[in-house]
Amino acid sequence: MVLILSEITKETVRINFNIPKHLLKKVDDYALIMGLNRSSAINMLCGTALQSVEGIQTIKDLLYVYEQEKNDKSVLEIKDK
Repeated sequence: MVLILSEITKETVRINFNIPKHLLKKVDDYALIMGLNRSSAINMLCGTALQSVEGIQTIKDLLYVYEQEKNDKSVLEIKDK
């Protein structure tokens, strides 16, 4: 899945949350480097983080299926002997 900025900005909801100062500094530094405002930077960072989590879960799922297939193949090889 590719995160497209236009998908981020389709519908927005105002939120209010607390963030540690050191994290806000990192967000602001990222925003400055990327030429974004703070809200856009937070949107991009959240989207990227969530995609990473989804990607890691997909890899775990694929590894599980691979292991199952490998085990099933081993069982078939034993039966064939």
